[in-house]
Amino acid sequence: MRADLTAFENVELPLILASGPLKPRRARVTETLEALNAKGLTLVVVTHDASLGERARRRIQMDDGAILCDAPR
Repeated sequence: MRADLTAFENVELPLILASGPLKPRRARVTETLEALNAKGLTLVVVTHDASLGERARRRIQMDDGAILCDAPR
């Protein structure tokens, strides 16, 4: 299934929940999500990719449902 992110460009949503994008589309998806976030949209992205997590303004690191770290960038 291919996600068409242009559908979100003119929609006013308070929150998007997303899993970490796959590598073939990562740059485009990340760029679009960051642009939406810059306009005030809250993003919750779940990923195992530390480099993607480093881009966040706030990171909550979890293990087996326990919060290990909750800190701003």
